[in-house]
Amino acid sequence: MSAPLPCAALAMLFLPVCRGAACCTSNAHTSAVSLSAALVSPAAQEPAGNPSRVNPSFPAHRVKVWTNEDLIATRTAADTYVFEKEAQAAALEEEAFSRIASCFAFGQPEGNTDETQKEIDALLLSIRDSEQAVAQSRRALNTAPENLKLRNQMELAQRVAELNHAREQLWNLQEHLRELTDHASTSNVVHSSATPAQ
Repeated sequence: MSAPLPCAALAMLFLPVCRGAACCTSNAHTSAVSLSAALVSPAAQEPAGNPSRVNPSFPAHRVKVWTNEDLIATRTAADTYVFEKEAQAAALEEEAFSRIASCFAFGQPEGNTDETQKEIDALLLSIRDSEQAVAQSRRALNTAPENLKLRNQMELAQRVAELNHAREQLWNLQEHLRELTDHASTSNVVHSSATPAQ
């Protein structure tokens, strides 16, 4: 606060003396500019980011860069429990999704010729039962009263879907059995041609 007062006093010493109206108007602007320049303190003229004005007694602020290992080390037992539960839930969701997706996957069944034939025989019995259930549901739908028709339609649709799914499985098993028998016959031919004649 002491710096502007001597500057203002010095500015008043050097201001021109007014000699009439013509002099006042021309010198008024220059005297106001010089007075305002003298009143501005040197600290305000210096930019705020000047490194020469930084106090060296205060150390520079260092930023901590956190790594994954640092974050894992700060976990509490409750955090670990929550993360394990989330991992288990994600694994269960993945298993459920793969189970649902396997219903729509038409991959090749596994098993040898005998196992595949047993599965085909069991599936043929299941298909016969499903066909009888579909026929029974159709008869029940035709004879059902109005208040039960919707329920019977839904039951019929479900049984038809099960029957179609069983037929698709049967087709896949029959194709697999055909491939197994073709592969067995070609391997027998190759094996017999590869053995030397005695």
